[in-house]
Amino acid sequence: MKLEISNLACGYEKGKPLVRDVNFTLGSGDICCILGRNGVGKSTMFKTILGLLEPLSGRILIDGEDTAKWSPEKLAGSVAYVAQSHTPPFPYLVEEMVMMGRMSHIGVFGKPGKKDEKIVDELIEELGIDYLRGKPYTEVSGGERQMVMIARALAQEPKILVLDEPTANLDYGNKVVVLDTVKSMAGRGICTIFTTHDPEQALLLDAKTAVIIPGEEVVFGDSAKVVTEKNLKMAYKADIRVVEIVDDTGHPVRVCIPMLHNKDEVVQNRMR
Repeated sequence: MKLEISNLACGYEKGKPLVRDVNFTLGSGDICCILGRNGVGKSTMFKTILGLLEPLSGRILIDGEDTAKWSPEKLAGSVAYVAQSHTPPFPYLVEEMVMMGRMSHIGVFGKPGKKDEKIVDELIEELGIDYLRGKPYTEVSGGERQMVMIARALAQEPKILVLDEPTANLDYGNKVVVLDTVKSMAGRGICTIFTTHDPEQALLLDAKTAVIIPGEEVVFGDSAKVVTEKNLKMAYKADIRVVEIVDDTGHPVRVCIPMLHNKDEVVQNRMR
């Protein structure tokens, strides 16, 4: 699989792009992290990649084909999406929620077959949520709910998985579980694109990284080269140190440390 984003501009009004000059290429098994402060256009870019918004300019290609010409059904066969949060209207069982990911294969009036049941069973087991199988989705925790939604997305058998802040509002343990899952999906050959407000996650996953800086061309590259103090300061209007430490196995690890200053100084910096 090859995803190409070429000279992409995203927004809601012609001539007023929220994000512009987006250029990058991803392949099977790649992990891509999108960084940028609130309101900078990360979700708008996601909606454009998902076909929910038309590009203001530029193209999105999957295996050389322009997705603007694809039907929603064809796009759903290649791209799956997990929103930041999801409030279910009905108390479906967890296994029923995961089975909903097979709808693009089954059809609206179809009935799940043995293949569909096998895929759902394997995903529930692989993601460690078998103990939730018979529970109402409305009664599981936020972290568990996120894993269920990831399982549902994977049930589509996508080539590309898009995650909007998958670790937002999760406790530290559940964040680790989700990041481990993202890493394992790369091993399955799935291209994963996710947003986060924690630049350390890009470093931890050794992800290709796009930093959205207001008014500037999107910076894209390996996390080690893109997640820099200069880019983070431009993106977040905050003083962030990127330092290298050595873990207990002797391997170097880069971490981000926010520098706290006088409150008035921080406010003035963000207003510039």
